[in-house]
Amino acid sequence: GATWDSDRVCLSNTREALLDNIWQWIKHPDDSDGARIFCLTGVAGSGKSAIAHTVAQRCSEEGLLASSFFFSRDVAERNNPGKLLSTMARDLA
Repeated sequence: GATWDSDRVCLSNTREALLDNIWQWIKHPDDSDGARIFCLTGVAGSGKSAIAHTVAQRCSEEGLLASSFFFSRDVAERNNPGKLLSTMARDLA
């Protein structure tokens, strides 16, 4: 599916500082100067997807994940913006 994948999370003990910063932003939204969107950027192959899968997994484990969708160039049904909206609608219903 298009949801987070435990096989794609960060390796143990890697990216801990960044993951902690993201987790603090999630758990304490009032401390983030009003920022409601976390923009994770980086060059291709820098681990953005692994970080996103890790954050989604942790949110799921903590009961904080309402929905997730991971686009993929290689899978037609995951390369369609319409699928994002229908997946979110299904998950939030």
